[in-house]
Amino acid sequence: MALGFRPDATLAGWALVLGLVAAYVLAMSSLAVLWGLLVKSTQAAGAFSFVVLFLPYLSDGVVPAETMPGVLRDFAYNQPITPIVATLRALLLGEPVGSFGVVAALWLAGVVAVSVPIAAVLFRRRTSA
Repeated sequence: MALGFRPDATLAGWALVLGLVAAYVLAMSSLAVLWGLLVKSTQAAGAFSFVVLFLPYLSDGVVPAETMPGVLRDFAYNQPITPIVATLRALLLGEPVGSFGVVAALWLAGVVAVSVPIAAVLFRRRTSA
């Protein structure tokens, strides 16, 4: 906002933004737990934050994907951050979300649905030994 961004979201749009951000935090937290249970050292566990911090740069959140080279463009189109950013942008600007909202929700739900049960099994194995 200090740089001039003026969101035009409705109250429902802000609620959806908050829900999407909360879902993203839950998905990344569940992945971090899974990663922490899979690796053997604290240094390796800390490497997860590099991926989480670097992944948005490989989406179209910073640079339009159309301007990227082929392989990078394909990766940007097929990773979870791109639809999340597009959905947040549309919600905040009061524009139609389109299919990005469904894709973002499916990515986040899929990450949680896969990582939480696996992490639970790994945690039980680690603590029962």
